[in-house]
Amino acid sequence: MNQVAWLISCEHASNAVPKEFGIKIPKEILDTHRGYDIQAKLIVEKLYKKINTLSFLSVLYLGNFSRLLIDLNRPLESKSLFSEFTRYSNKQVFLLKIHKHYWDQIEAWVFKRLQSNNNYVVHLAIHSFTPIWKGKLRNTDIGILFHPKSHIEKKLANQMRMKIKQEWPEGKIYFNRPYSGSSPCLPNYLREKFSNQFLGFEIEFKNDLNKKEISKVLKGIKNFIFDLKSIE
Repeated sequence: MNQVAWLISCEHASNAVPKEFGIKIPKEILDTHRGYDIQAKLIVEKLYKKINTLSFLSVLYLGNFSRLLIDLNRPLESKSLFSEFTRYSNKQVFLLKIHKHYWDQIEAWVFKRLQSNNNYVVHLAIHSFTPIWKGKLRNTDIGILFHPKSHIEKKLANQMRMKIKQEWPEGKIYFNRPYSGSSPCLPNYLREKFSNQFLGFEIEFKNDLNKKEISKVLKGIKNFIFDLKSIE
């Protein structure tokens, strides 16, 4: 039996830009999807609370600042690491320290778990997306993103989708939509670092889902986690 530890994260949980940072970003932009993932913090905190009721080994990491300062879900070489508000800022060294601290603490937690009795770490990174992009309506409610070359991730994604559909049959739940599961991001960095012992999923919620719809999705994910006591 292979033991599983659960890494839960939300890199774009906040749109905060502390005054002491000395970086000015208009509030009307910070309050949009550009500033943060709308509803994502509420969703991930509810999910983590549900996981805690199962008494499984888990941890929660939240991004505390707006992605318009620095994107905690992007690797250092990414062109979208900084926004137009920070791309030429003299605060970049300071912001890079925030990014390094966030990635380092997560990497250290994964390493520690895999050195103990846990054979796998499963990462659920919670995000949200806008229902309309470039004037077109997205025909997706929930996206389950995973690396298409990982057979284990594909198998688990199917199981997760099945559990969600049991709770929300009418929900439009798709794989690797509205984004690719292989784009440069935190889960892909960890996947490369820890090989087959790390299984990473980004779960994208359409940001206008109502409370009842979100509750159904979270119940489905909880049931998926409960059934996945081990990975055979």
